[in-house]
Amino acid sequence: MATVVTLAAGGIGVAAIPAFAFPSQCSIQDIYEDGVKIGATSICLSGTGRHMITIKCQGSTATWYDGPWKNTGTSSGRRSSRECPLGTIQTSRFQTLSSS
Repeated sequence: MATVVTLAAGGIGVAAIPAFAFPSQCSIQDIYEDGVKIGATSICLSGTGRHMITIKCQGSTATWYDGPWKNTGTSSGRRSSRECPLGTIQTSRFQTLSSS
């Protein structure tokens, strides 16, 4: 059974025209299974646009694994999640995409 732990984190913005808005109040939540960090979830509670979790797994030095792009909001369907295919997670980050 997976457990989710919340951590505050910064995001990576995608270049946009100044009139565009970005997701805001974003955070990353680590996903644990049997005490081992196996993935992460991102959520952005407000703003406009979309966000996506990206993780790097141990033993995979050059590969980042992306979760799906999700819209902002508070419902559980607005979370972008990804677990490592093998092993445990090494690091995570999220990306945002602007919306006019």
